[in-house]
Amino acid sequence: MFHSTKRAKRSICIAPCRAARDCLKFLRENKIIALVGDRNFGSKGTLIDLFGLPTYLPEGPAVFSLKVGTPIIPAFVLRNPDDTHTLTFEKPIEFTPTGDKDNDLLELMEKYKLVIEHYIKTYPEHWFMFRKFWAEQEK
Repeated sequence: MFHSTKRAKRSICIAPCRAARDCLKFLRENKIIALVGDRNFGSKGTLIDLFGLPTYLPEGPAVFSLKVGTPIIPAFVLRNPDDTHTLTFEKPIEFTPTGDKDNDLLELMEKYKLVIEHYIKTYPEHWFMFRKFWAEQEK
């Protein structure tokens, strides 16, 4: 209850998982949504090479960006030595769709993947795998 009250005071809404319609509505209302972009929690995902290994990454950020025309703004939370945290925002990933939906999705995800790889390489101690991650481990 405490966290819900705090969020409500700041106009933060937590949408249930798989609430794609809500997310699209928020974006069309010029609101911000935050999505996990380095873990595929659902059954859908796109096979992308991450560090040279086939990995399923979530399509959500790229799909919403392509549907609404909004950029993806990668954000990362980094833990500081004094146990505080720094929220880091990268430059927006701009993308101009070509009309080829499948290729556009892959190209945008490739751009996003490069940012993820950079942060994992730079801050490996900040990235945790709670379950099997690489596609070949899923077999």
